Amino acid sequence: MNITDQGGEEDLISLSGREDFASYELPAISYMDDNGKIEYIVYPYNEYLSKLDDLVFMDDFSHKDFYNDTANISVSVIGTSEGGTVSDQMSDLTDALGGGDGGESYLSVSLLNEDLPIETLSLDAIDIIMAKSSNELTAIVTTTEEDYRGGSNTVDLLSFNVEWIEVVISMPGEEPWIHKVKVGEERTPDSVFMTLSLAAPGLTDKAAKELSNKFSHIHGGEVDNPNTLSAMRFYTRTMLNDFIYDQTKVEDEFEDIYNVKTSHVDTERGIAITLVMDDVLRTSINLLETKPDVLSKDEALLQSYRLVHGLNMSMLEEKVLKNGYGLYSIWRRCQKVEA
Repeated sequence: MNITDQGGEEDLISLSGREDFASYELPAISYMDDNGKIEYIVYPYNEYLSKLDDLVFMDDFSHKDFYNDTANISVSVIGTSEGGTVSDQMSDLTDALGGGDGGESYLSVSLLNEDLPIETLSLDAIDIIMAKSSNELTAIVTTTEEDYRGGSNTVDLLSFNVEWIEVVISMPGEEPWIHKVKVGEERTPDSVFMTLSLAAPGLTDKAAKELSNKFSHIHGGEVDNPNTLSAMRFYTRTMLNDFIYDQTKVEDEFEDIYNVKTSHVDTERGIAITLVMDDVLRTSINLLETKPDVLSKDEALLQSYRLVHGLNMSMLEEKVLKNGYGLYSIWRRCQKVEA
């Protein structure tokens, strides 16, 4: 939204709570009401555009359709081919990487490449299933238990030794996020299940409780014998819910401590949870991106905020893992060894 000459700077400073507020444009949210009419709410006025005629106006270039934004999810396996060759079926899907310790070349085989709407990603996490049929391995992404995508590209596990699974997430305006899982003889590729939370909003007390009830109902928490997929989806989403809820509380507290405003608008939140089912269920968390946008021109304050925020995220990571290991528990063990 564009500001007219009457859109007073002092009013904007007062409404935004920022003394350094200086802008010729303001953000707005659009929605369609029950009658099909598009309404716009302009911030920081928190008022309908129709009531701000003298202060704000919208030209033909102001409206952006965010629902057209998509994220690209690609899944590849990295490893070596038996005999140092790749079958004709795989040759179009592979890229040569650096050599391994034994002099052989690593190959990357693409199993999945899907574009998903940001709108869908912000509503719930997605799951990546490494599925095997006979000796053929493929990757499938699910946005719901009924929506399965992928599965058309496969790799023959008899002729290809998988050492890594690599997931690359390309969000609009962000550097790609890369999530890698090590596999091997004792950890087969099809034992890996991943849940990705991308562009998720923060959670208030009420929202966290509502999501918990929703997960219990949909993913098997209230079912006597839920299937394996429902159980894993319920487990990973509970962890994500706990982490994002705790992160939201921490960032709310930090706003008061540092006297700043934060958001996850320009920098989206990204979290990957990996389950590996070998002799026991092993769970790990990869914080792809959790730092918020911080509105401040004080570089020293920003550095302090980012450091303390990062340490707190490491603590929350360990907390949601329950009996797992994190930065602080490993640090404490190192200190005991040195003593």
